[in-house]
Amino acid sequence: MINNAGVIGVGGSIANVSSEAWKNTLDILLNGVFYGIKHAARVMTPRRRGAIVSVSSTAGMVGGLGPHAYTTAKHAVVGLTKSAASELAAYGIRVNCVAPGNTVTAMTARAITGDPGDTATAGHVISQGSPLGYAGFADDQAKAILYLASDGARYVTGHTLVVDAGQTTSTPVNEINRGPESVY
Repeated sequence: MINNAGVIGVGGSIANVSSEAWKNTLDILLNGVFYGIKHAARVMTPRRRGAIVSVSSTAGMVGGLGPHAYTTAKHAVVGLTKSAASELAAYGIRVNCVAPGNTVTAMTARAITGDPGDTATAGHVISQGSPLGYAGFADDQAKAILYLASDGARYVTGHTLVVDAGQTTSTPVNEINRGPESVY
């Protein structure tokens, strides 16, 4: 079972976020994951096996990477993953999470350029901030999800796999020297 639904949600100053917009964002980003895990567990528990993978974000690993509701929900998905993994392991059900970094999608294109169709510009901008020097795509995230859902990850549960080209390693890209002269 894969939990993957996302919106950027409500943004702005915390002092100005309406309760309704806050709740709506959490309903999509957090409560959707809760209900997905809940109903998958009901089916998988009698079978005594299964794999559940939820999608969080690097905003769920560190602070300051997104609007308040988005960051809060993505942190909560990581916590819910660990909590559900702890309970469901006794039934042979693995629960894991993927935390994508900046990935070229229509949603990120809209956030970066204002145009969901301008994935080329979004890809260029994302590649400029990538420690590896290139942009990530949905296929990169899909491969990580496929791994966690597969028998290849049969001994992995409660884990959050960060797929972000090293963005959360805390080394700003502008401080990385990619040239050969940086090698001693």
